[in-house]
Order: sequence, then structure tokens, then C-alpha cells
Amino acid sequence: MSYNDLDFSEELGIKHDDNVWNPSVAGENVIGKLIEKTPNVGKYKQLKIVMENEMGETLTIFCQTVLANLMKQAEVGDILKIIYEGYVPDKNYNMYKVYRANLEE
Repeated sequence: MSYNDLDFSEELGIKHDDNVWNPSVAGENVIGKLIEKTPNVGKYKQLKIVMENEMGETLTIFCQTVLANLMKQAEVGDILKIIYEGYVPDKNYNMYKVYRANLEE
């Protein structure tokens, strides 16, 4: 059998999720449980995180440098709130704040 006769229907690479968070207005936020944390994903070697909200819906976030640095302390299973603080033109990056829920009450 020739390689040319094989079925090449399985595409490799990043599976594009329709639920990708791309905030554009300062103050936009997402709250959920961190269920996946995968480093070096895609062309730009970004940290990919997946969060699940209370209704079980998932949201994928591709972290640029600032957010990736903040996420270093987060662990899978943490409940987080990520707030987009806006774009800083003179520094050419987006700012975020990340909060972890305190579940020890």
C-alpha cells in the first residue's frame, strides 16, 4: 500500500475551542475552577488554561506573558477570578489581576 492511498482525515494541532476568552474592555472577568493548565501551546508557546464555571461550561484562555506569570501560583482545582485590567499602550501589553477563592470557611 502506498502512503498516498492512506486516509489523512485526522488533523493534528490545537483543537480550536469556540469558548475562548478574549476580553476587550477593562473590568471584564471570568470566574471558575481551573481544570487544565498546559504550558507551551501553539505557535507562540503560550500557557493554555481551561476553566469551568458553576454550570459546567468550559472556557479556554491563552495566556500572554503577564497573565502567564500571574498564573504560576495557581493550581488545578483552584477557584479563580481573572479580571482584565486593560491594555497598557506605552508598555505594549495587557494587564490582569487574578484572585484565588478562600475555601477554608
